[in-house]
Amino acid sequence: MPLNLDIPTIAITGSCGKTSTREFLTSIIESRWNILKNNGNKNLPLQIKNLLENYDSEMDAIVLEMGMGKPGAGKRHCMNIIPNISIITNIGTAHYGNLGNSIKSTALNKSELIKGMKQDGILLINADDENSNLLETNHFKGTILKIGINNEANYHAINVEYVEGGMSFYLELNNVVEKFFIPAFGVHNVYNALFAVAVADQLGFGVLEIKQGLQDFIPPIKRLNLIEMEDGSTLIDDTANANPESMEAAFKVISKIGTNKNKVAIIGSMLELGEYTEEGHKKVGSLLAKYDIDLVYAYGEYTKTMVNEALLGGFSKDKIHHYNDRDELHQSIKYLDTSNTVMLVKGSSSMQMDQTLSYIKNRNLYSIEISQNLKMGTVCMNSKTQEHINEKKINLVFGQLNKMMIIRIKNDLPLGRIVLPSKFIDGITIPDVPFDFYMSNNNLHIGPVIGMFVYQRYLKDPSQQLLRLGNYNDIKGLIYLFRPDSLNQKELTVDGLYYNPSKKSFEKAKLPAPTVVFNRIPLKKSIYDFFKKNATLFNNNYGLISKWWFWTVLSKRTVLKKHLPETILLKNRSHILNFLKKHKVIYLKPAKLAGGKGIIQLSLIKNQIHFKTYSGNKFVLNNNEDVRKKLKQHMIKGKQYIMQRAIESYHKDGEKVDFRVYIQKDYSKKWKYSGMEAKVAENSSVISNSKNRYKVMKGEEALRHYYGMNQKMIQSKILQITDVCKKMLGVVEGQGYNLGDVAFDLIIDKEGHIWVLEMQIDYAAEIKALRGDDEQEVLPSILSTPFEYAKALSKF
Repeated sequence: MPLNLDIPTIAITGSCGKTSTREFLTSIIESRWNILKNNGNKNLPLQIKNLLENYDSEMDAIVLEMGMGKPGAGKRHCMNIIPNISIITNIGTAHYGNLGNSIKSTALNKSELIKGMKQDGILLINADDENSNLLETNHFKGTILKIGINNEANYHAINVEYVEGGMSFYLELNNVVEKFFIPAFGVHNVYNALFAVAVADQLGFGVLEIKQGLQDFIPPIKRLNLIEMEDGSTLIDDTANANPESMEAAFKVISKIGTNKNKVAIIGSMLELGEYTEEGHKKVGSLLAKYDIDLVYAYGEYTKTMVNEALLGGFSKDKIHHYNDRDELHQSIKYLDTSNTVMLVKGSSSMQMDQTLSYIKNRNLYSIEISQNLKMGTVCMNSKTQEHINEKKINLVFGQLNKMMIIRIKNDLPLGRIVLPSKFIDGITIPDVPFDFYMSNNNLHIGPVIGMFVYQRYLKDPSQQLLRLGNYNDIKGLIYLFRPDSLNQKELTVDGLYYNPSKKSFEKAKLPAPTVVFNRIPLKKSIYDFFKKNATLFNNNYGLISKWWFWTVLSKRTVLKKHLPETILLKNRSHILNFLKKHKVIYLKPAKLAGGKGIIQLSLIKNQIHFKTYSGNKFVLNNNEDVRKKLKQHMIKGKQYIMQRAIESYHKDGEKVDFRVYIQKDYSKKWKYSGMEAKVAENSSVISNSKNRYKVMKGEEALRHYYGMNQKMIQSKILQITDVCKKMLGVVEGQGYNLGDVAFDLIIDKEGHIWVLEMQIDYAAEIKALRGDDEQEVLPSILSTPFEYAKALSKF
């Protein structure tokens, strides 16, 4: 049986404003009464049922926000408790898709509360909301009270104004016009307050009690909460939920409080709109120009419709940007100049726009400072900064290490400044480098902490890695070189060489184990397993991608097989002649060696076999036995070999030309074309690696010089190459490899067809810095990019 009580039992529902109305009302009546209410967004029938188990006879009133986002919810609520006072704030498009895809069906669902409440009770509705006329009130025998601003109402607000810190309005109570103030912005909040005033008045609360209650109102979290940032900007958190009506309400607020300021809206998709999804997003798009929004970042699939509608309405394409990837969104707003700016962050709760709000807040409210004079285990901040954190301790996360720090108040520090001790734990000092940081719950993360596995020679001469730090100022954080054997898995520390940007050199130190590792060496399985479990490792060489594996996996895709020279595994030397007769020129290649080592070229010319090795040896053989002997002499023992059809590269004046294309991931975490070079050797050479080639040139220049392409044709060819490489990478990553930096060796034949010979994840990039100017031309665009990807993986 539902609870049917004599005390005020107040139910609040509607499409928008339920929570704020509840908080306005309880802020007034809690001053005198002992009440039972639901908190947060716990407004579903089962949640209400569980809450009511806490009712006892000492309660003076019950105030319940009732969510009715699904059919029948109103009936289920009234099976738990029968309200004697009900508020229906408005009827809009919230949960439109769940409630029959029409305003009328939404109103009918909300009307279940009217039918289920005490029929001689009090019903309050919005006189200014046209859709509320659709509510079924004809058979209700109780008192209907209306609140409003524009239309005639029992509680009619006038002279509504934006003032410092909130809104003011006038309202007649007990035949006297009184001035009221609410510490919340937006005309929609005045409507919410009017409902609270009306109920409190009906319950006998005096004018002074009502005024004080409204002034004591604390806006519910994620509902137009204003956060004043250290740089003077204002951040508005309205991430609880979104529909077209609440979007417009938020735009009105940002337009009013953002007068003479830059107005930035960061908007996530509106969900649960059903058949109104497209129209709803179009409506919001049309509102952007109306409310003079200066810059828009749209996130989510459905907001693409909003963007298109805004563009059709004349919104500048340079001022509106769309993203389906949150990390891309964050990278775009990372360096946004927010001075003299009001920023709104809003979207449906499922879009988790609070993550984006936190991202902005971290970078605009807080700042960190590292002090050598601060005691280990403590951090300093002023009292207002601690109010934002709302904790007495804070957990400092540094790489894979973390330590709980006691907060000491130091009020001479500016708002948002957090001072950290340079001594993190015994044996680990936070280096004096520029760090990024972010707050997550009570965790302060400083970083990024990125490690790169390198060969021992680079620890002896780390200067060879300096070119990789060319864009360090964009990446920041702790970046270091280390070896697998320096890892202490128990202490989560390593011994490495970290980059010191002020000295532009590397320094030796004991460091926290990294959260992201860029790998450049073969790894033991135990090391691979550790970092796979505890960090993010990319370009891992464990289970090296061999030429045979590459062919086997990719040749199963018809669209890719046409870009792969026919390849078979060499199991029996007798098969070599059959393969040679078929293709006339073939290569024998070790499946897992790089640098051209062990490669043999066989050509069938007038019944003679021309035998060439990667080192330049040449033989003309006349019979199978001679071939067998030479193979035994020149094939590398113990290595698996493949046979591959030779593709004739385009050559001119006796030159052999092939290409290396660099495909990498950057901050976007998506593959991009970073550069291409052409390696030119004599046509008679088996390979075009460093020992045999006589020049390297930019790929674009080679396409122009050797293939006679104009600029448009060159761009088209690069797009073709990039598309083929990305498709291959998609297949490879689908096999479980985490990659971020690869090179493809390929040939373009005389017809312009692309033939991919192999993919390399451990290509010799640093060595180029020691070679001629022609080899170094692509270095700026390739060496530093993996650290951009590493930073994106680190979440900084």
